[in-house]
Amino acid sequence: MNLEDICANKHRDNPESRAANAKIAPHKATLRVQIYLFLRMERPRGATCAEIAKHFGKPMHAISGRLAEMKAIGLAVETDERRNGGRVIVADCHAQKQMRLAI
Repeated sequence: MNLEDICANKHRDNPESRAANAKIAPHKATLRVQIYLFLRMERPRGATCAEIAKHFGKPMHAISGRLAEMKAIGLAVETDERRNGGRVIVADCHAQKQMRLAI
């Protein structure tokens, strides 16, 4: 799986998005691990993207890409529950094998 730019299809090769992706690239794995550990602490309640962003003091757009990567490799699962307009996401606690892919 290519996690280099999980949102490439969405931003359609926008130069600003490419530049932002290059800037965050060295920090993606660390943030994925931090989010995963946070979601594990929040089990079984889970958290929305907004709640995770607030916890880390980052804007939602800084978190949403990492969540997309985590869902793609099976570290996180989006539930049917909505809270304050956002989908609740939980850590897949059986994802120890996938964690190696995240870092």
